[in-house]
Amino acid sequence: WNQVFAFTKDRIQSLSVEITVREKEFVNDEFIGKIAIDMSDIPTRVPPDSPLAPQWYKLEAEANSSVGELMMILWFGTQADEVFIDAWHSDVASVSGS
Repeated sequence: WNQVFAFTKDRIQSLSVEITVREKEFVNDEFIGKIAIDMSDIPTRVPPDSPLAPQWYKLEAEANSSVGELMMILWFGTQADEVFIDAWHSDVASVSGS
């Protein structure tokens, strides 16, 4: 966990962000749950603004039932953000890690 992902804003063509959580297994990845967040609910942070506080988001199962929660921070930022340099960037080759 403790991962940062950066996506180019002009490449996002949706009104919401969907985050899917899977348990990584040897044969296949088992679906745990997903979170959908409206883009209009995502705050903007520009350094040296104060860091945002993490929030709990309910993980929804495929049958619209809650299966747990995920703590995360989601924001619109800039390349000046201190975590940008360590982020996985969506416009580079795909990577896989543990």
